[in-house]
Amino acid sequence: TPFASQEECEAKSGKACGFFMCDVVPEGKTFEETCGKNFKAGWKPKTQTKADETVIIQLVKKDLSEFLKIPENSIYVLSVVKVEWPDSCFGIDTGELCAQIITPGYKISLKGTGNSVYIYHTDLNNNFALERPTGGNL
Repeated sequence: TPFASQEECEAKSGKACGFFMCDVVPEGKTFEETCGKNFKAGWKPKTQTKADETVIIQLVKKDLSEFLKIPENSIYVLSVVKVEWPDSCFGIDTGELCAQIITPGYKISLKGTGNSVYIYHTDLNNNFALERPTGGNL
């Protein structure tokens, strides 16, 4: 059950909380199909821990290593920023329908070889998407 306010959520759960909502239902879909049978908007505890942050960083480094065909130890983490994405697609226009729900996660910037910076958008469940790289060519 969601809480009415961030303060109430954090006081009662002892965890950092985020607001979760599902306010856009695509044409031809029902609210239940889009958001889930028992979905209720409101403040809910986040479950991310520092250990989980390390896991997602390792996953995106491994993904970039495979993408660029270079060793993982050649990839450098430039920044890791906690964010709340505006949708279930982590704020990336995929051309697919995305649930309009605040999705907590990270924006992780990595540098491989050359001048390109690779930005990953993640959630807190080890899912991620690569944004288009900047500063160079693929």
